[in-house]
Order: sequence, then C-alpha cells, then structure tokens
Amino acid sequence: ERIEVRTKFAKKLLMADFNSLLSSFDAASGPPPSKKRRKKKSSNPSSTSSPSTSSSSIDRSSISLSSIPPPTPPLIEPTTDNPTPAQPSPPEYDRKSMAKACEWTTNTSQLRQSMSSAKTSVCPPLTPCTLAVCCVIVDKFPTESVWREWMDYRYDKSRLNVKYHIHAARPSSVTSPWVRSHLLPFTFEPKWNDYKIVRAVLELIREAVKDESVTHCVVVTESCIPLVSFDKLYMDLLKISELSSAISTPFKSYMTLSQPTKFDSESIWTKLNLNGFSSDKLITKALPGWTVLGRDDMIGILETERMCYDQHKLNLWQAWENVWAPEEVYFPTMINMFSSMRNVESRMINFAQWDDRNRDHSKRANPLWFDGQFTVDLVKRWRNGGSLFGRKFRELRGSEWRKVVDAVEDEEYKKTSSKSSKSK
Repeated sequence: ERIEVRTKFAKKLLMADFNSLLSSFDAASGPPPSKKRRKKKSSNPSSTSSPSTSSSSIDRSSISLSSIPPPTPPLIEPTTDNPTPAQPSPPEYDRKSMAKACEWTTNTSQLRQSMSSAKTSVCPPLTPCTLAVCCVIVDKFPTESVWREWMDYRYDKSRLNVKYHIHAARPSSVTSPWVRSHLLPFTFEPKWNDYKIVRAVLELIREAVKDESVTHCVVVTESCIPLVSFDKLYMDLLKISELSSAISTPFKSYMTLSQPTKFDSESIWTKLNLNGFSSDKLITKALPGWTVLGRDDMIGILETERMCYDQHKLNLWQAWENVWAPEEVYFPTMINMFSSMRNVESRMINFAQWDDRNRDHSKRANPLWFDGQFTVDLVKRWRNGGSLFGRKFRELRGSEWRKVVDAVEDEEYKKTSSKSSKSK
C-alpha cells in the first residue's frame, strides 16, 4: 500500500515537472500549431506565402514602440495635484511562489536562447543614433553643469545625439529647472542600497527605448561624470572610428564582471536563494553596477520581466529585496539569463575605486571620493584603463571639466599625428 501511494506521488511530481517544462517550451516557441487541415501547396511560386517569423527570432533592435513591454505592475499616473506620484511597494510574495516563477522564467529564457540564432546586422552610414543617459539621484545633481557642457560639446549633432532621463527619490525637493525637465513623472522613493533602485532604473530604460534611435543607455548616479568628449565616447561605444561609418548591431553592453567574495556569498547569493532565486550559476556581479547597456539587452531585460509577470503575476526584481548593492547583480544576472552575456564586453567603463585596506570593513563597501582631484593625470590614467566615465565627484564645474578633457585629447591628437607622420 505504501509503495502504491509513493508511486502515485512520484507520478504527480513527474507530471508537475513535465507541465512546468511544457509551459516553458510553449512560452519560448509560441503557441502550438492548429490542427486544421493543411492546404495543398500551389504550383505557382508567386503565390507561395513567406514563412512567419517566430518570437524567438525577432530582431530586438528593431522592435516597435507598441511592442515595448509596459510596466509591471501598472504605475499610478501623475495628476495636476500630484505631478510625481510615489509608487506603492509591490504586494508581498511567498518564497515558494517566487521560486516557481524564477525557475519557469529561467527555463523559458534558456529555451528561447537555444532556439534563436545570434544575428549581426549593419546600420547604414549616417543613420542617426542616440545615447540615453539614465540617471538616479536623490534630489540634487551637483555635476549637472558637467553633463550639460558634455551634451553641448558635440561636433556632429545630426548623427550623434543624447537624451537625459532622470529619476529622483524626492522629486518635490528638486529645484533645478533643467533636472525637472528630464524627470520621470513618478518616483519609487528608493533609499540607499535599496532594491527599489533596480525598479527605478528599469523605468528609466523603458522610457529610453521608446526612442527607436537609442542604441545604448548609460546608467549613472549624480556623482558620475564623463571622462571623454561626447563624440569620442559615443564612437567608442558604437565601435566606429569615423562618424560616417556603418555600425554593426547588436550593440554591446559594457560592465566589469567581478569574481564573488565571501561577503558576496553571504550578502548576495544567500539572500537571493532565501528570496526564491536559486539559479546560482546565473548569478553574476558587475562592479561597479553603474554601467552601459546595449539596446538588445535593454529590451531583453524588459521582455524577461514581462514574461514572468504575465505567467506568475510576480516581478523578478522583487527577489533582489535585501540583497547588497542590488543594481550590481540584477542587470548582469538578467542578461546572463536570456543571452549568456553574448553581447557583453567586460570592461570597467565607469571607473570606481574602493578602500580595500581600511581596518573598518564596513567602509570598504563605499567607493572613494575624488573631489578636487579631477586632473589631466587622473583622467589619462583612468582612460588608459578603458574607462569612459568616473565616479565619485560631489562638485565640478563644466568649464573645469572641459579644460582638463581638452588638454588630454589635444595631447592624444598630437601623439596620433606624430605616429602617422612617422609611418609615412
């Protein structure tokens, strides 16, 4: 009798796993074909219809505005009385439900990846491109004049453009008219080291990709600044040497992939496991977490979140609650889930430095400040290491920034000219 009960239980368990796998397969490959009787093929070649494109082979870089996944859950819309409404926290979930949602989404994403082929296309020469700057602030933007100077410091405004999208934790306290003109019309009121920062960045990304000319987004805070003039920086991201060049897609993402430490194991991996995300092999960390995302990865993250919500009415970003520095882990992990980091280049695109020798271990977690140290030597050193941005700066004027960057780039130009003349 016990054997019979155990056999029935085992069959139910196997069937549950099978149904879960089948659900993942259906989501990855699309609905099953209808059982209608097939029509005979016409002998006339001109009447033959072209095969339909499956969902797994869609070129994400050309997804239309109408197909960008909407926010999950839906947002409270701004009103005249409340122009920047605070969004409520998502409903609580139990670990079992989140674990099921994470497992299903992981399986579905992996299936989609195995069924699709990596495609490389080319944007024609002189195609307009836009770089989105997605910034998370509290209520002040002390490096505002630097970013405004950088935006105006462009040579070819017909092809290379920039757009700003800003999320403020306290939008009612923002006094700068320029910052207010770029604010999202809502806030998630994130605190320091809060998973709501991930939620804020997701909505900044969603706003950015509405512009079909956006190729990359730079995710920064109020203490980050560019180290390179706009044209040189954007051409580096696009992998082109001349403004008139054709551009290959998909566009790459850039982040410094980091090896986990003992502290990471306890404050990230263990916390994610407790919250229901148990795919340890997929968990990936980028240090710092303020990086550059290519358009394909931007839309891929939004699609993956929407796919999970449609099936389970849960958001994957909720599993990052109480995780240390959630933005450092969420975005690389999501990209690893749906593309195995296929379009990611490991590079410290945004320079940051930590005091690893501080006796107070709690202070090792915070990057060092570089106020008053923005010099030619510092910029050259960071740029030689492959960085295009740097943090952390509290105060820096746009005129001071331009003077240093001009000096560095003039020196680089002279070296390049000297080498080319010698080679001739």
